[in-house]
Amino acid sequence: LERITKLKNNDLLKTTFDKLIDESDFTEWFDHLEKVLNKKTDHIKQTITLRASDGSIVYTQTICNVLHDEHGDPENLVIQILDITNERKVEKEKKIFHKEIMSKNERLLNFAYIVSHNLRSHSSNFKGLIDFYKESEEQEIRSKIISMLDISSDNLNQTIEDLNQVVSVHSNKIELKNIALKEFVLHTLESVSLEVMKNEYIIEIDIKSDTKIVAFPAYLESILLNLITNSIRYRDPKKQLKIIISAKVSNESCTIIVSDNGIGIDLDRNKDKIFGMYKTFHEHKDSNGLGLFMTKNQVEAMGGNISVQSKIGAGTKFTIEL
Repeated sequence: LERITKLKNNDLLKTTFDKLIDESDFTEWFDHLEKVLNKKTDHIKQTITLRASDGSIVYTQTICNVLHDEHGDPENLVIQILDITNERKVEKEKKIFHKEIMSKNERLLNFAYIVSHNLRSHSSNFKGLIDFYKESEEQEIRSKIISMLDISSDNLNQTIEDLNQVVSVHSNKIELKNIALKEFVLHTLESVSLEVMKNEYIIEIDIKSDTKIVAFPAYLESILLNLITNSIRYRDPKKQLKIIISAKVSNESCTIIVSDNGIGIDLDRNKDKIFGMYKTFHEHKDSNGLGLFMTKNQVEAMGGNISVQSKIGAGTKFTIEL
């Protein structure tokens, strides 16, 4: 005990147990001791934090047994105090390491999703535009398609740059940037420009030109693309699809709303699992239950939150706070 507390024997004999240990630990110890003395339990095993004389903290495992006299009454306590500070330090390091591994796994999952989702959107758009170019003989339409391909190419380059940032081995966390939101949304929409043009979908953007937000470009693109493609995927075949993307800035935060007039989601049945992994709410061949899970994950990674309002037959509205 001299070694653990760094007190000399004479000083130890002058002090009391309650002055050596943490206040909350002493309260728990006293409760256990009462139970032992009243024969409600036969021993005490408790982790106790001691304060050494130099101010350092020592973690101990304390085991206490009771010696009884010939009448069965408590006569003495035998207490073993084991220094487990090093073991606690190792355990703490393990927890930190585990947390880091989980964080890296989460970023890897995000990266895999962005690669499969964002790049697939770009490649599908490229193929569609090229096929459309081959089918069309009108020079005006062909010129427009070439212009759209040029924009899509720039957007693809930007996405690849963002992905390089995601996998940077020197970065332990995502790098947030100042983003001109309206311009960013317009660039993102170029990834689905052909489908919008061919099907005459209506997309309204209600965002002021000077609206800027702090976000991670790869995640923001992924979030917007996922919500927009979901609106397209789950459109109501009886209506002309209408998607509204709006944003408002207030008190250092930005609210982004993506709403549509699609088939909607039954929130009475699905509200608690709407952002769960592998949860799907409609029969569709492309539904894999990862989209909204990853969207929520990416929003929260940027320090934001996302919520949903929806009604069957009336459409869906996603609200993102960043």
